[in-house]
This record gives sequence, structure tokens and C-alpha cells, in this order.
Amino acid sequence: SPPIGVQSFKTINCKEFLSGQPAKAVLAHMSKAPQVPLHPHTMVRILEEAKKLLEMRAKYAGAVMKVSVPNSRVPDGGEVAKAAMQPQQRRDAKVVVLGDTHGQLNDLLWALACLGLPSPLNPYVMNGDIADRGTMGVEIFAVMLCFMLQFPKHNAVVINRGNHECLSMNAAMGFKAEISGKYGPDWGNLMLEMFGDIFALLPTCSVIGGSICV
Repeated sequence: SPPIGVQSFKTINCKEFLSGQPAKAVLAHMSKAPQVPLHPHTMVRILEEAKKLLEMRAKYAGAVMKVSVPNSRVPDGGEVAKAAMQPQQRRDAKVVVLGDTHGQLNDLLWALACLGLPSPLNPYVMNGDIADRGTMGVEIFAVMLCFMLQFPKHNAVVINRGNHECLSMNAAMGFKAEISGKYGPDWGNLMLEMFGDIFALLPTCSVIGGSICV
């Protein structure tokens, strides 16, 4: 039987993602019962909608994603490093760069608690290597993809492709086993294929403020 968890989002539509309710529901579930896998309908729906959004991003932005710094007093391409030393600039303008979570959900939850939830005024760049090694890669993707879908017209969440956003690496390093263990062969194989489609659409790097390449 399929795992229990967050209610099935089989019939969820784009407007519901825009409302932020799926992101809140998934995040609440991760905080209270992370050991219980998300319902497979939930994951498949998230992956379906994420693929659509990433296809649009890839079409218009290509392999390099541009991320502006909210509230920055420095124009894109300016001396960002020097401006970052100014106290007011450091307080008001930031982009959170988080990389190599490797399935460690607690690290992500700590970052969200300390640095705030993703939004157009608090963008996150996930610098690849989200899964493998640890056992909660699925949940990290679920949380961040929901926030990405909440703000489709803004780069509130950007996920760069690292060397672990690769199915052959996942087969060797644990993400494939994680998915199969949580969802069995049928749902697991479907999700793995969907993750592969998403990985192929991720940018290889992001340029922040027109001058910092991540």
C-alpha cells in the first residue's frame, strides 16, 4: 500500500501552488513526521509541475540563471564584494546560497529557520548535490520545489545542477535506493525517471547580481 503522509495532491492545480499551501503543508510534515514518506501522488504532482516550470526557465534563461539581489543598492555587474561590506547593504540585501545538503534534511530546516523561507525578497540558490549519501533527498527536493512553484515568476528558488543531479551517480551513491525504499519499484521507477527529466533541465550555474558566479 502507498505510504501515508501529506494529503494526496493528485488533483492539485497551479493556483494552489501559488497560494503557498502545498509548501506549508510539506514543510509542516517535514517538521513533525519526516520519517513518514510523502504520499506518492504528492511527489508526482510536485515533480510534474516543477518540470513544466523548469522547461520554461530553460527555454528563456538557458544553462545560466541570473539572480538579482533584492533591495541591493548596487546595480547588476557592480562591485558587489565591496558593497557587501557596507553595514546597511549587508542588512537589507542578500541571496542565500546553500549547497551540498546530500540528503540531510535537518540542515535545510535549520537554514530555513535561521535565514527565512524562500521568497522574491529572500531568494535561495541551491548549489547542487541535494541528494545521495543522506536519506532525505526526496524531502529536500519536495520542500524547495514547492517554494519554487509558489513564486514561478521570480527566482525565489534556483537549483543548480551538481554532479549528484545525475541518475548514474544516484544509482551508486544512494538516491535511487532511497526512492525505491520509500516508494517501491513501481512508484520508485516512475519518480526516478521524473527526477532525471528535472535534472536535465537544471541550470549549470547561477550569476548573482551580475558579477558572482555560483
